[in-house]
Amino acid sequence: MLRRTFLSSLAASTLLPGLRQAGAQNLPYGLLPGKPHEGTTLNILSVVTPQFNGLKLRDDEFTRLTGINTEWTFIPFGNL
Repeated sequence: MLRRTFLSSLAASTLLPGLRQAGAQNLPYGLLPGKPHEGTTLNILSVVTPQFNGLKLRDDEFTRLTGINTEWTFIPFGNL
């Protein structure tokens, strides 16, 4: 019985990862297939600093990959 359990465990551990990879799509950044959040809009409140300008430059790619739109509002740090 122990031998049978060992062999079935070995077979399962060998075959399952290959089956998962065969059915999965190779999407970048670990995205979910089918754009499940398409049409959603994120309202982002950010301070005026260059680091957030860099993120804003990637909006088009983010929307293309996820279907999620972004709306940025920049405010001075003191007002935040």
